[in-house]
Amino acid sequence: MHYNLETSSAEFIRLCVLLYDNAGLGLTKREAEIITMMLHQWPISKIASCLSREEKTIHKHLQNIKKKMLCPTLFGLGAKISGHLSQLQQNS
Repeated sequence: MHYNLETSSAEFIRLCVLLYDNAGLGLTKREAEIITMMLHQWPISKIASCLSREEKTIHKHLQNIKKKMLCPTLFGLGAKISGHLSQLQQNS
């Protein structure tokens, strides 16, 4: 993975790997990348630019993630992902 980061690259990649490696979440590698970027408060436009995708593609990924996580809103998704990350970090 290659990103232009304002935050620590190691921390960014660690969070992404935690999300992707947790089979219980069922996220693809791309979905884990997008969620990690969202957790770092990147706007959709920056995520799309970084991944060389259109914004509508990122929105489609987010729709799929919300379905998998059973969260109808981005706020609910953020809260649920944060909870999972806390649990995963305690277990590792």
